[in-house]
Amino acid sequence: IGAAADVPLGQARSFSDPATGDPAWVVHASGSRFVAFDAVCTHAGCTVNYDPAGVQFVCPCHGGVFDARTGQVLQGPPPTPLRRIPVRVVGGELRVDA
Repeated sequence: IGAAADVPLGQARSFSDPATGDPAWVVHASGSRFVAFDAVCTHAGCTVNYDPAGVQFVCPCHGGVFDARTGQVLQGPPPTPLRRIPVRVVGGELRVDA
């Protein structure tokens, strides 16, 4: 999905989940740790945006907020966390685990 170096610590980059075609985000959470999540809000299906100041995903439709490190709901109305997408770094490249 791209070079790990292209995602600075605390930042995120959008990509398309190869398994579903859904929009997704990969976040450089800490050190060499990267996490990725489906960007479709679990409330009404809107695409969430990344807020680097709060390290959160924010849904523009109804104000749902998710932790960008865990995908957990921080503020409703979403009923469930964002779906996690397994990623790893191989030779400096970010790859989705199949």
